[in-house]
Amino acid sequence: MSNTKKAHYLRNQAMFVSKILEKPKVQNMIKTLRKDGLIVDVTPSGYKCTAISPQGEDIIIFRAVRGKNNYLVRMVSDLFVRSS
Repeated sequence: MSNTKKAHYLRNQAMFVSKILEKPKVQNMIKTLRKDGLIVDVTPSGYKCTAISPQGEDIIIFRAVRGKNNYLVRMVSDLFVRSS
């Protein structure tokens, strides 16, 4: 794949990260998403937040699946950015 095609591909794809997080941290993330005007749906397995991609498709930008004591979270890598 040429560098131009690779750059185009990466620019049009969301990068995701997966983490295991404690319940209070996930609750704060959900609270922040809702405060910013996004809709967080409750699912049988946890939570999810959907947004519309630049191509007009629905994509899940945040999903938290309940575990025994924690949540398995998959989210867009730059969804929560710390400001300095």
